[in-house]
Amino acid sequence: MTLATDDERVEKQGESLDRAKALRKRAKALKIEARQIEEAIDNKGLRCPKCGCGHFETDKTVPVSGRRIRRYKVCRYCGRRVRTTERIEA
Repeated sequence: MTLATDDERVEKQGESLDRAKALRKRAKALKIEARQIEEAIDNKGLRCPKCGCGHFETDKTVPVSGRRIRRYKVCRYCGRRVRTTERIEA
């Protein structure tokens, strides 16, 4: 009877180790997914090609053909000028 109990204990420990490994693997995957989501949120919007800053001041707005406008923006950090073309939705 002792042998069966020992075998059962070893089997349960093996299952516990497998479950722990699976949980660690899932936790690691969730951390990666969370990091990717955070990066996607951070990457929304315009970034300065020179310094990477996301803070701009609109210098000038000019209507372009159709339902578009062209904006000239200046980075608040380094002063780099950037031109964007935006579509106006109805």
